[in-house]
Amino acid sequence: MPVLSLAALGAGVPDLLVAIEGTTWLVEVKFGKGEENDKQREWADNWLGMRAVVRDIQGVENVVKMMRLSDKNGHG
Repeated sequence: MPVLSLAALGAGVPDLLVAIEGTTWLVEVKFGKGEENDKQREWADNWLGMRAVVRDIQGVENVVKMMRLSDKNGHG
């Protein structure tokens, strides 16, 4: 699964670009009780593609499952 860090872009852009089974996702990574800031929420509100927020390792596993299900259901 190719992963590219976009964290250096800032301006609300999610942290990771992840490709899985033909679908590209943007993933925001948060630790602990971290919340999206105003720029991140605004960016997300205007994004029309696939996007996820991950808060812990279980979240990563759940997002990968969601990505795979989405691709199998023709949403990729």
